[in-house]
Amino acid sequence: MIKKRYLSHILLLILSMSGMPAYAADDDEIIEFQGDRYMIHVDKMHPDSEMTLLDVLNTCPEFLSVNGKKIDQNYKLRTDNIDLVVDPESFLANVKACEIDRIQICSNTSVAKAVGGTKGVIDIYYRDDVKTDGKVALTGSTYGNGIVYADVANRGEKLTVQAYALTRSSYGKAYPTDAYKMTDRGLAENLHLSLDWKMSQNDRLFIKAYQKFDNTKQRIIKPEMIRALPFYNRYIGLVLSYSHTFKNDAILFAEIGGDYTRENNGGYKMGDTYPYGFVEFNTPVFTPDLWLMIGSEMDHENTWHIGRKREQHLVTDFYAQLDYTHGPWVLTLGDRYRMMNYWNRQYDSEDHSLWTHERNNHCYLASVGYKTGRHFFQALFARRKY
Repeated sequence: MIKKRYLSHILLLILSMSGMPAYAADDDEIIEFQGDRYMIHVDKMHPDSEMTLLDVLNTCPEFLSVNGKKIDQNYKLRTDNIDLVVDPESFLANVKACEIDRIQICSNTSVAKAVGGTKGVIDIYYRDDVKTDGKVALTGSTYGNGIVYADVANRGEKLTVQAYALTRSSYGKAYPTDAYKMTDRGLAENLHLSLDWKMSQNDRLFIKAYQKFDNTKQRIIKPEMIRALPFYNRYIGLVLSYSHTFKNDAILFAEIGGDYTRENNGGYKMGDTYPYGFVEFNTPVFTPDLWLMIGSEMDHENTWHIGRKREQHLVTDFYAQLDYTHGPWVLTLGDRYRMMNYWNRQYDSEDHSLWTHERNNHCYLASVGYKTGRHFFQALFARRKY
């Protein structure tokens, strides 16, 4: 959850260049561009076995970090519409491009994305014809630095299982001055498991379980003292998602989940629980060209700063969005209304009274696009305030 105020106003007028078509009309087109959205058809690149997912994303480097090894902090990484809880740098470097069918990148997500809507989304879609695959990768260097990465997937007609695991160890030494030195030892573990169960032709169940663990020990060695700065963090979560498709192609989507965090930063201890749930309905209205999305979401975050304070956030959202396509025109209108309640109790001061705060905000999205030939014009306005 984002605890501080986030406000953005975006007004874009986008003109795609002739070298980057608005739609991949030809079979050999690799990049499909529509305003603030990209679609990279990886299969049309005919990648070899050495080409990685990072190499593919370098075709659109604006979505990568400055060092070119991770995605930009303003984007989230997902696979088949499921958020990934693994180290993105290791994931991008070890997943092979030949396993991927396409990549969809959206810079301005819909109002259904909640606080995640303040970030763009990079969706990775695997090839359907690859039923079972897996790999183990090992990298290492001096002083015991190394990474062990593994993933496995089994894609069946009814059940698809994907798992990612990562272990990373690191050791560093520094000499800021001749008088003292610093050492840094670290151990990190990631595990992500997702199951996609097609219960029937119209019903689908997603299950996601994940955990992250970080353990770092820093030591500052001076002539007059030796000081240790330990850091410990564990993060675990579980998500259950269900969808039902109706005869008119309308979709009902419901999800419940939660995560737990425990952290010790040099003696400063913190715990956090975050349960949430939402329900969403997408349906055509009057005509197949007009779609309505309505939904509601509620979450509660409870954070303990051991011996200092306790913070709680209760958020209730209602959202609606209309998407209309007619000929060359594409129109989107959306609004997300948020009611936030905040409680804070200080334990490290004389006054232990409960401080409360309430706030209501809106998130607006309006977009109009027009396609002509190999060009796409788009005007977009987004206001996000949490």
